[in-house]
Amino acid sequence: MEHIKLTALRDFAIEYIPRAQHTRSQSHANIDDYHRALYGVAVLTLAAPKSSAVEQTAAQLLQVVTSMLVAWDEFRRMTPQLQKENDDEAVSNALELSTLTGISLPFLSAPTDRPTLPDEPKKQPRLASSHNQEQTIDLPPLKPGLMLTTREAADYLRLEVQTLHKWSSSGNGAVTPVKIGKRPLRWPSTDILRIMEGKT
Repeated sequence: MEHIKLTALRDFAIEYIPRAQHTRSQSHANIDDYHRALYGVAVLTLAAPKSSAVEQTAAQLLQVVTSMLVAWDEFRRMTPQLQKENDDEAVSNALELSTLTGISLPFLSAPTDRPTLPDEPKKQPRLASSHNQEQTIDLPPLKPGLMLTTREAADYLRLEVQTLHKWSSSGNGAVTPVKIGKRPLRWPSTDILRIMEGKT
């Protein structure tokens, strides 16, 4: 990924982390010190028990991007495979943040617009599978009052299943799952619709 795109992703992440905005307003001896300070903010945000899902995702993006920017020369000397792995991680976090915020980044390779609303014509979303390949699935319109599996909820939100697992374990996600006896977690479709409609 080009340096200019990494800095754009860095600035995108900063907008959703108040501590990072404070760090941006301070003076730093050089750009590497600035990126190291932002990396520290990302680590602190990820460790904070009360940070929101948006802040957590922004912090993950900021951590990846600043580590690449601090070690830019080393990053450029990596094998193409290692570069791709780093790029994929940055893009994955950026797409997740884009989905949560409704902000589209035109230079990302995957669609970043909000999921289709239930009453709009249904497009076939492209969802990342567990093997980092893309698959197309056709989702029926979502109705209130349903209890969705984690996979179904992730599909409607165009997020990775791991993201919903993070929401569940942290208790700070955009949606809180319901535990019914010994059955797997269920996600209220009313809450999923609220996110899809941008009512966070």
